Amino acid sequence: MFDTGPGTFSSDLTALIAACLLVAVPGLLGALAAAGLRRLALAPPARHPAAALLVLAPLVGSLVAIPRINTLSFWDVLGVGLAAATGALAVLAQPPGPVARPVLQATARAAVGLLAVEFLAVVLLPPAPTVPPPHSARLVLPVTNRDPPCNVMFASARDVREALTEGAPGRPTVLHIGDSLVAGNGVAKSENFVADLGRAQPGLRHVNLGASGASPEAYLLALSHWTASPARLAVVYVFAGNDISDLGNRYLCCGEEPLMREEGGHLTPRCVTARWSIPLGVHLATSPPPFALRVMASESRTAGYLLGLVMRVQQAAFRRGLGDFSGQVHGSNEPRWDFFAAVMRNLRETAATRRTPLLVVALPTRPTLERSLGRIPVGNDYWRDLEHGLAGHRRIVATARAAGLDVIDAWDVLRAAIEQNGPASVFARDYPGDVHLSALGHERVARWLLEALRDRGVTDTPGQ
Repeated sequence: MFDTGPGTFSSDLTALIAACLLVAVPGLLGALAAAGLRRLALAPPARHPAAALLVLAPLVGSLVAIPRINTLSFWDVLGVGLAAATGALAVLAQPPGPVARPVLQATARAAVGLLAVEFLAVVLLPPAPTVPPPHSARLVLPVTNRDPPCNVMFASARDVREALTEGAPGRPTVLHIGDSLVAGNGVAKSENFVADLGRAQPGLRHVNLGASGASPEAYLLALSHWTASPARLAVVYVFAGNDISDLGNRYLCCGEEPLMREEGGHLTPRCVTARWSIPLGVHLATSPPPFALRVMASESRTAGYLLGLVMRVQQAAFRRGLGDFSGQVHGSNEPRWDFFAAVMRNLRETAATRRTPLLVVALPTRPTLERSLGRIPVGNDYWRDLEHGLAGHRRIVATARAAGLDVIDAWDVLRAAIEQNGPASVFARDYPGDVHLSALGHERVARWLLEALRDRGVTDTPGQ
């Protein structure tokens, strides 16, 4: 449910120490602040509000910070606040006089209590489900699973550099920018058409920048972000399904606002860098469990059961829709066509400015393809009938070409694949009427794209 990438620490021991420090250091700071407050010897009218403020401030601060933080788990930010508040409360609750010894005694009693709970868990409970070793847990999250296009639009300089230099250095780069159809939802990473092209052209570096939920203006930002150094070619894939209705969507990494402002037909980014605004419910449902539990779950049966409890709470929250941030702006598609035309023009201008050749690929929808063959689509009916589906697809192609872009249309290759093999073989099967391609569908698109690239002189032959 939570893919956080490789672990932060190289060994189990360092991960365990870091987990303990993540709890102990905020608690110690809270205790020191409370000890300082006690030394002030405030009069009773001021003492109690000051103490309450000292305890509540870390909690309120963490809740205020959570929506603006993407790189840490909801639980870890809240945990820091709770630890600081607990440390402060432990000191403030002591009677007048020195507090060091009573606090140490309370800490020791708490430690003994935890050991007793662990002993009972080992004796009375079956082993918790197997979890990865401590060093596999990651504290600072490199990506977000809350709004995947943000990973592409606002990738760090390090991530861009690593993606563009992975493997043999010096290879020309072909960027593939699109949504979940490009990302390869429904198949293994090695089976999508970008991976197929990489195997067919080992002298080129084919980089997959597909992201579920990306819209055309996200493609524009991605093109700008990834072509600081000119690429051999950038390929932008426009899906004739929800790409039009997704125009103007709001994104968590742009303050829950649309990505672009339109001024006289020219688009200006609202966010040059990520500006996170994540509702608490989304953060709760999509954050990894607490780092300390992820680290200790393989070593402690109590931690293992607590980890399972947190995950069940999060899964319940996700099922209730708390993690489903929909930034879509509902309404008729007709007003969006002018905006789509502006996106296409700005794609052309950006590619020209970055000295990167640009190719646009129109990807048809499964329902329209099936209707054109006399079949009845099962789901994902973006256009209601064949007439509207064909008109929408053709309008996408015509609008992109009118913007001066080099456009190719995948209609014929996918329609022929359906005629030959049937839709169940060409499309993935994650849900009824899945619009994403199967491994066979990706293979057919890759062969077709390979010819299109060669026709444009994009080969892996040195000097070409």
